[in-house]
Amino acid sequence: MCEHAEQAPSPDVPPRNRTFLTHEDVKEVLEQVFPGAHELWANEVWAALIKLDLANYSNELERCEAAIRFIAFTEFYRDWQALVDEGDRGFTDLSVPAALGLTAFRLGQLIGRHPDFIDDPRFDPYTSLGTDDELFRRALYHLEMDARPAVVSAIEEHFGGISGLFVALWNSDKQPRPADYNWNWEKYDWQRGWDIQNLHTWVPAYQDSEDEILMDVTAEKMHLWTWLDQGAEPLCRC
Repeated sequence: MCEHAEQAPSPDVPPRNRTFLTHEDVKEVLEQVFPGAHELWANEVWAALIKLDLANYSNELERCEAAIRFIAFTEFYRDWQALVDEGDRGFTDLSVPAALGLTAFRLGQLIGRHPDFIDDPRFDPYTSLGTDDELFRRALYHLEMDARPAVVSAIEEHFGGISGLFVALWNSDKQPRPADYNWNWEKYDWQRGWDIQNLHTWVPAYQDSEDEILMDVTAEKMHLWTWLDQGAEPLCRC
């Protein structure tokens, strides 16, 4: 009797017995946090995190952990945007965990694994004056910060290091260049300007090349690069 070797699964398709947080599961939040051209970049990154097993789960509690890793990804990008725009950072809107099915009960189960958090007097139910929403935000923030290093490291791995990640982030709010852009850039840029002025709609700029981004050093780029190189520390929430 002839035996046939089992065909190896494609690296682009998760095995059938693997459950993971899909694009459809996070679509509502993606559209909220990554509007327009940003969403193309976000879709690529979440697909990469799926392949790197950061979206996997086998039960409801693990699904909540995967959702928190997704939030860690979105908050990392929101920090980048705040640095670019020189704006303030607020805490995660509670509509985000709600859309991902994160409940206070599940967060409580996960927080139970963090004794340092439980022992913090600010979260003592007998002494804290915080509202349920405030405590929920703080718990979510703690879990998000715990997940963030692994998520940022995986994104950096996907783009081949800090240089690749920097280029990808710099271009994340721009539209891809047409194949003939280098030869017809004046035509494309004129059309974009005409559309903005006459159609009264925002059209993203075209992406810069890697050399244009990395070789044209500015104070803004140095500030952003330093933040990434030093671990992309979370910005202060206010």
